[in-house]
Amino acid sequence: MVELRHLRYYVAVAEELHFGRAADRLRMAQSPLSHQIRQLERDVGAELINRGHHVVGLTDAGEAFLEAARKILADVDEAVHLARRASRGEVGTLAVGYVSEVTADLLPLTLRTFTEQHRDVELSVREGTTGQLLDGLRDRTIDIAFMRSPRVVEDLDYEQLVEEALTLALPAYADKPWPHPRLADLAEEHFVLPTYAAAQGLRRDIEMACRNAGFNPKATRETSPLTAVLLLVAAGVGAALVPTSVTYSYPVPGVNFVRLSEPTPVTAAGMAWRPSNTSAILHGFLEITRDLARTYEGKVDVWPERHILERPPRLPNRPERGAG
Repeated sequence: MVELRHLRYYVAVAEELHFGRAADRLRMAQSPLSHQIRQLERDVGAELINRGHHVVGLTDAGEAFLEAARKILADVDEAVHLARRASRGEVGTLAVGYVSEVTADLLPLTLRTFTEQHRDVELSVREGTTGQLLDGLRDRTIDIAFMRSPRVVEDLDYEQLVEEALTLALPAYADKPWPHPRLADLAEEHFVLPTYAAAQGLRRDIEMACRNAGFNPKATRETSPLTAVLLLVAAGVGAALVPTSVTYSYPVPGVNFVRLSEPTPVTAAGMAWRPSNTSAILHGFLEITRDLARTYEGKVDVWPERHILERPPRLPNRPERGAG
């Protein structure tokens, strides 16, 4: 059977046309080299070298074999090079999933930095609901997902990146102003809530905040995504609790946003991945994300919870209860 080392020995002899020089090049003795070439010819079933007192050239079979041997060795060297680069996270693929309102700030920064450092990695991005992204992680069509804290992640690793305040979204009315309310003041309100299937983390945070304020939210409608929640608010179906970053990312005509008084309820977001995924590409992406989180923490226009204007947003108008 032809071995890879035999190919290297043969190429050296064929290029030097001298066993002594080839042996020096290979850093081995001449006699074992000559023996290995004889063994190679027996394995191939053809003479490869014309011999006299010295090597005088290659046979036709030897010329053909030399071309093929060089290609095989080049392919092996390339395979080794690619494997080493892949082990360092320099080549391969990475599929990133995201919930759009979660990653409006951090993800573009991470993607730009990652592509600058890993130009040979094939990167793909996919938007989805939390439920869709969790399914994608588990069926291995996604490597990492940015989402609100999901309720069940026993089979996944999850790392929280940010907390931000929940803000009240109300239909825009034209009558008396509504002062900054406490969440407990909203116990009798009717709410438009995101569905469990699409936004389980946000739905859990909203319900937990309401329970901590002493009530369970009364749902007039459940829908997703958050743009649909806000459209129903604008239509007067009910109020909603939304992440503060949404007030900047998704301004909807007919919706007024009111910041709640202390204690302000919060919602969390972060990234999830399979613990079994040991890819150097994935872990390089995680480290870039963490570094950026540390670098930009507290800076305006990066973290959603920092998107708080110095001037409070315009308070909505709301009719008195029982008014026309």
